[in-house]
Amino acid sequence: MDKSIADIAGVLRSAGSTGSPIDYEWDSRIFEKMAHFEDGHHRLKNSVCRIGYKAAIGLAAALLELIFSRLEGNAEITEEIAQMVKHKIDAVWMAAMDPLLCEKLDYDLLNEPSEGPALGPIWIASASIQTLSTRFVSGSYFIHTPVVGLALLAEHISHDRTLFREWFSRVLKKAAEAYPCAYNYAEINRKGEYDCSDEQPMLREFYFGEDLAWDLETVKQRVKEYVQSGGESNPYLRLQK
Repeated sequence: MDKSIADIAGVLRSAGSTGSPIDYEWDSRIFEKMAHFEDGHHRLKNSVCRIGYKAAIGLAAALLELIFSRLEGNAEITEEIAQMVKHKIDAVWMAAMDPLLCEKLDYDLLNEPSEGPALGPIWIASASIQTLSTRFVSGSYFIHTPVVGLALLAEHISHDRTLFREWFSRVLKKAAEAYPCAYNYAEINRKGEYDCSDEQPMLREFYFGEDLAWDLETVKQRVKEYVQSGGESNPYLRLQK
């Protein structure tokens, strides 16, 4: 990976250090805007739709990780909620390698939709991830829209929005060039299913580190390492695959 992208990603993660104070605007109006983002943002949607299926899932995992790193440690985020989000981050990273490794990521927070400055973003991110997983589990072509919502949310709560935009635009460009979307939304059967099994598995390093030469054996090794590190307790994964 372009070293500058890795550097930016590191700064973004450190900027979201545990317990950082909330310094972004958040109220019921912003909550509704983030929860119902589908209208508008055409330029962003067009850019996201240029990247491949698994690349989009990987980008969603990266964005969810950045969102959580920004909010982890806040008093609103209980240990139970934190563990749930961590499991979902791992599950989406696994899905970026192979969607068949992942179960549907149902929204399972115990609270009603929250407008709190930390729980509100977690609720919205969880809802977007549920939509994303519903689509990749069913093979829906429409994988990109939830990623747009996660990007808008991550940018809004970021400590340094300029830095976030720089990282995001570079990753988008790199993904579009290396792993472009294999279909045109204007030409697809809306009820059809897309098989992404032939697409390149996407690893976290593409977004947050150095490029690797990865293949099926690399994916199997990553799954094995995850299981050995305690990942078998993740309820969102099909690790027996």
